[in-house]
Amino acid sequence: MKPVNIFPYGVLIEENTQLTDYIRPMHSALELTLLLLGAAVLGVVAFRMMQLPPMLGYLVVGIFIGPHGLGLVQDSDSTSSLAEFGVVFLMFSIGLEFSLPKLSSMRKTVFGLGMAQVLSTIAASVCAFTVKV
Repeated sequence: MKPVNIFPYGVLIEENTQLTDYIRPMHSALELTLLLLGAAVLGVVAFRMMQLPPMLGYLVVGIFIGPHGLGLVQDSDSTSSLAEFGVVFLMFSIGLEFSLPKLSSMRKTVFGLGMAQVLSTIAASVCAFTVKV
């Protein structure tokens, strides 16, 4: 196969390969943790500079470096364990963002739109299930 130059510094890849074929997969939980921590810090800094919530930075970084993005983090047991901790920390940070007075002042919007989302998801699921069967 003919090599194709896709990078400015002379790194060549073959035509029918992906960039993730040249990236070494994670081998230990420590390397995985360091990669996720470093990427999260960079993502939060970038989103703070754009005056956006840091939670969005965490989500975007997870999408980019995950197994369905760039593939820097492979789908494994250690990844699943760290993802469970990530969900706990995400729920904790969401809890820190909201206060009871703010939630009570927005109760019609929050509970109304929340109920609409739940009902529309149930309706879409029922429709998809009946069409497939």
